[in-house]
Amino acid sequence: MERELFGGVKAAINRLGFYRKRPAQTHSDGAVLAVYFWAVLNDRPVCWACDRANWPTGRWRGRLPTQSCMSRRMNGERFRDQLRRVERAARPEPGPVTLAACLDAKPLTVAWHSADPHAGTGRGAGGLARGYKLHAITDAGGRLLAWRLASLNADERTMAPRLLRDLAGVCYVVADAGYNANHVFHAASARGARLVSPRKRSHEGGGLGRRVHHADRLRSIELLEDGRDAFAEALLNARGAIERFFANLTNFGGGLTCLPAWVRTYPRVFAWTAAKITLMHLRQRRKHHPQAA
Repeated sequence: MERELFGGVKAAINRLGFYRKRPAQTHSDGAVLAVYFWAVLNDRPVCWACDRANWPTGRWRGRLPTQSCMSRRMNGERFRDQLRRVERAARPEPGPVTLAACLDAKPLTVAWHSADPHAGTGRGAGGLARGYKLHAITDAGGRLLAWRLASLNADERTMAPRLLRDLAGVCYVVADAGYNANHVFHAASARGARLVSPRKRSHEGGGLGRRVHHADRLRSIELLEDGRDAFAEALLNARGAIERFFANLTNFGGGLTCLPAWVRTYPRVFAWTAAKITLMHLRQRRKHHPQAA
């Protein structure tokens, strides 16, 4: 599987034309990306991938970039933009119209004693934690539609409108109670979708006060609290798709199981996360379409 995944990465890089060298370049952007993906695929730091001894015979031809070259080339928005393009190239295409999309987030924690200046303190799995959070939207089949990375203290209701900017062709967006806010309903409505989000259990059945609420929020309350029918249950059950997405992202060798000790600060965490998502896309493509992978 390792060989097939890396072959898929190199094919995606080649399709995007990143192997063409720019003037005065010793190593192309594609070579830098390929070395980085080899490190991420094996859960190793970049310096490990710069050592010829850690490559199978015949896997790499020519000179490998040095550690200093990799650090210099990876330190910039250009490298992160290229990772985004490779991830989108590997992402399976959703259908033209999606009935329901799912919105949620996954914490990526670091140790409490970490000196990472970009890591934040917020709600993690089972309590407070320190680190980052991956915010994502998937369709009902678990295919990724959009994602963002933020520190763990970033409010999900603040990140949701940024995710919804990239949304198109979706009828309903299903989310948990953490997204139940008027401005999130407005952001979904602006993209032609209707947000369905339950209120917190302590608020269910209660009043709404004197504040003016978005019409879609009132419809969501009516749908989920005033005689919930089979359609409402089906929409809520669709949230399982994003749970399966996070499971597929983590539950395989080379998946996004944790943030290793050498992945700290936002640029490195973003690059690591983007590469892991790309590998997940390629793994799923090979699983469902082995001849096309």
